[in-house]
Amino acid sequence: LESQLAYKYVEYGLAIMGLRPLPQQNPSYRKLFDLWSFTVLTVLEVYLPIAFVVAFVKNMDNITADELLASLAMFFNLPACGIKVIILLLNRWRFDRAKDMLAMMYKRCTQHGERVQINRLVQRCDTFTILYTVAYLMTPTLMLISSVLSGRAPFNIYIPNLDWRLSKRNLWLASCIEFVLLSMGIACCILVDCLPSIFGLTVRGHMKLLIERVQTLRTDPQRSELDNYEALVLCIKDHSLIVDYCSNMRPIVSRSLFVQFTAMGFVLACTLIHLLFFANFLTALSAVWYLATCVLQSFPICFTCDHILADCQTLALAIFHSNWIGADHRYTSALRHFMHNAQQPIRFMGGGVLPI
Repeated sequence: LESQLAYKYVEYGLAIMGLRPLPQQNPSYRKLFDLWSFTVLTVLEVYLPIAFVVAFVKNMDNITADELLASLAMFFNLPACGIKVIILLLNRWRFDRAKDMLAMMYKRCTQHGERVQINRLVQRCDTFTILYTVAYLMTPTLMLISSVLSGRAPFNIYIPNLDWRLSKRNLWLASCIEFVLLSMGIACCILVDCLPSIFGLTVRGHMKLLIERVQTLRTDPQRSELDNYEALVLCIKDHSLIVDYCSNMRPIVSRSLFVQFTAMGFVLACTLIHLLFFANFLTALSAVWYLATCVLQSFPICFTCDHILADCQTLALAIFHSNWIGADHRYTSALRHFMHNAQQPIRFMGGGVLPI
């Protein structure tokens, strides 16, 4: 498995949700894709935010605190998801470029052990995407079940000419329509939240391989000084490629996390008030799961960014403790240059303001 396949499921998801077309030459496919993309973006960016507001205004006299807080928690997350989708759409070329860079990194993995590590990295990214999807889709599922059993619509989304209060049939119909509409938004949210985390995992995976290569420099007595110098130059190029890979994806990660951090305060406030004061057992269960999912939106990439900083320090120490004593001037000069660059941490800031 090649490194760029770490984004495989995300790439499929982007195509399914109309955010990135597959490389098809058929003009009919392109027209259908554009139509589907327009539908998804209209639902996410226009209909859902307006439908929440309209439903709140129309049902202001009948809405309970439980329903209001559950709807507000979803409402504050929707604009954030929509903005993150727009950020991704404006930077789709960075995603394609990132895959090309990963392909270049994979070409350096010539040893069997390195290929095994890359294979495990890709499998880990695939598993992460699947777990993310299950965790995210469990939230609307639990809210749907708890709300229908309580005799009310789950998300309080306005649907024209359909009042769920009139009959049980209308309740089930409105609940299913709301579930489908919100699942479209959540599917987009899964993709834009998975992308930074998978990016962080691939950075760490290739940084680990680079550290192992540095530790083996000048350890083979059969290699000449020229061969050792060329191996060092390749390690310097590997590090430069990793830094370029991070610089390429930094705008997506930085802007998306800034939006997420901003929305998180409102979402957590509404969910905690709902959980502590107004929820019964079923709604409390869905609220707790939603709270955990909100934390899951930003925790993995924040955790990974901390480890990337630690990996930079580990790389600098590996360079310093490598077998450079007795090497010629050209080798030590290149090694000093390498160490200086490795000591510059790979740091990410949310919107250039908030440290990730």
